[in-house]
Amino acid sequence: MLIITSNIGATISLILGISLFGIVTQNSQAFALLGCGWLSAAIVRLMTLFFGFATPKNIGGVIFELLIGLLCISSLFTQLKII
Repeated sequence: MLIITSNIGATISLILGISLFGIVTQNSQAFALLGCGWLSAAIVRLMTLFFGFATPKNIGGVIFELLIGLLCISSLFTQLKII
């Protein structure tokens, strides 16, 4: 149980650190990195739905993580120059 708790703490610390860096510096690359993390979490949670863990909480988690991930990577689309 100690290993799981320390992994969760490390993950939360990493996400919090990157989030604060992105907010303070307004760095679009930091937001893109966060977005990739959220989208990865959504993909992994989506895969668990197919293995018998299709609960309303998990479905809501997939939707939430997808939305946050897409919002974070949307900063990349504002920098595209369409000719």
